[in-house]
Amino acid sequence: MAGASAWTEKDGTFVDGLGRLQRVRAAVAPPGEARPDFWILAALWHGGPNRDSPDQAFSRLARSTSDGPFSRTDYGVLESRSSPAAGVAFGGGWTSHLQRRGLIPVEDHAKRR
Repeated sequence: MAGASAWTEKDGTFVDGLGRLQRVRAAVAPPGEARPDFWILAALWHGGPNRDSPDQAFSRLARSTSDGPFSRTDYGVLESRSSPAAGVAFGGGWTSHLQRRGLIPVEDHAKRR
């Protein structure tokens, strides 16, 4: 049994539903022996523990897709240009296209003042 960490416990990158590459940082440490998804998948693929950090895993992905969008992306640039609150809209804004379409309920904290 392999326990995967929750989204709040992950450090790395992901591609959202609109095809944007985004940098994420762990808010809390995973409990016990929980591991990130990429760590578990790499361990299964290679038959042993994965020792890669998120930036090393990203670099491997970039090298393996020489013609793809990741090949032109540098993890260090993502690290320096990302802010901890990127993608979060405050004061009446929407954080995703799903919220704009009414598929996810949103409480507008700006209207409560």
